[in-house]
Amino acid sequence: MKRLMLVWVMILCLVPVLSLAEQTLASKELFPAEGENGKWGYVDRDGSFVIQPVFDHAFGFRGNYAEVVVFPSEDAVNLLSGDRNPYYSGYSGIIDRNGEFILEPIYTIAPGYDQMFFGGRDNGIWCISAGYVDEENQLEGWFDIESGYFSGLVWDGVYGWVSDSPLIPVVDDTFRAGYANRRTGELVIPCRYQCVDPSPFYGGIASVSLEEEEFDETGNRNVSSYFLIDETGAEIPLPEGVFAVPYEGAHDGLVLVANQADENTFIPDEGVLFGYADVHGSLVIELQFISAHPFSDGMAAVQFSEGDWGYINSMGFVLERGLTEEPREDQYEDELGFDTDEDEDEETGEES
Repeated sequence: MKRLMLVWVMILCLVPVLSLAEQTLASKELFPAEGENGKWGYVDRDGSFVIQPVFDHAFGFRGNYAEVVVFPSEDAVNLLSGDRNPYYSGYSGIIDRNGEFILEPIYTIAPGYDQMFFGGRDNGIWCISAGYVDEENQLEGWFDIESGYFSGLVWDGVYGWVSDSPLIPVVDDTFRAGYANRRTGELVIPCRYQCVDPSPFYGGIASVSLEEEEFDETGNRNVSSYFLIDETGAEIPLPEGVFAVPYEGAHDGLVLVANQADENTFIPDEGVLFGYADVHGSLVIELQFISAHPFSDGMAAVQFSEGDWGYINSMGFVLERGLTEEPREDQYEDELGFDTDEDEDEETGEES
């Protein structure tokens, strides 16, 4: 009986704590809203302004930070050949939940494209470039949402499709790609890889190719076949005749690989076959599909040699086949993009 009473006492003690936690969580929910003065600020769920409407536009919070726009005077806008479109305005900054500027509104800030965030809503990045006040500066940087770290504008290129890896693809002044720690800015893997859309790390694996030092007659550098590296930059060997596929990493512990090494890998054609290797480079599902998608939730969409599509599991067993069209589901929507119309509305500051 005493034990039962003790359990009830503990439960009763927890109720106020849980209620307080719920109130604290609710208090963190802020939404962009336009005030009667035509300026933008942030309201709570009751519609009360928590951050006063003093900005020319406001976007939804990502974690503890939000992008806002503050235009200069009309004369300054005309002088700088700017406009008053809030999207990629050249006058964006980042504020915290107190409404204080972390980055002054002098930048162009890109959250993503095609209604997708770079790396997720609350754990991705913003890509940052110079605004109109410094428009001759062609360098780029990023702001990491989880840590609040700003790299500064120090890179010739920053690639925003980050994953759960701490490493982010960057390009230096030799137009080669490497990998920097997104939370500290440290260059972890030197810039030596082909910089055309370099692969992020997925599951600790990235596919890369090397560029030769000299330019060819077309003004481009020759590049090697694609191969796999881990987050230390060490190459992961693949069996002879098996090559990494551009922009692929490990999904569900498996990496898409092919029997060809050039840009035609993504073009379904006779002789091109796909399979899957593990994170150590061992081929675990033989090269047999004429087209294939990365794994997601334990299965992958593949096209069989007869031309029909279907699904396999991580052991290579066929789960379904006979589909006449290629599946088009976005396998990484939760990681990279908007999940609902509500998310999109919060980011843009619009109402459904």
